[in-house]
Amino acid sequence: MKYPVFPSPEGRGFVGISFTAIRKAPCYHFFTMALNPELLKILVCPLCKATLLLVNDGQGLKCTKCSRVYPIRDDIPVMMISEAKIEN
Repeated sequence: MKYPVFPSPEGRGFVGISFTAIRKAPCYHFFTMALNPELLKILVCPLCKATLLLVNDGQGLKCTKCSRVYPIRDDIPVMMISEAKIEN
C-alpha cells in the first residue's frame, strides 16, 4: 500500500497524522527536504561569483571569497545581496 505524501483535503496531514503532531515530534527534520546537491553545484555568490559552501547545519550558504552567508528559508536559498550577512 502506498501512502500519500501530500496533505489530505480534510486537513488531517500525512496518513491521518496532524501537522502539529509531526512538528512536535523529535524527528521533524526527517520530513523536511534538504538542499538539492545539484543546485548547490551551480549556485555562486551573486556579488563576486565565487563558490558557496553549506554552513550552519544547512541554514546558510557561505561565499568562499567575500564571506557573505546567504540564508536558506524553507529549503530555498535566498540569493539576494541585501539578505546576506558577512561572517569571518
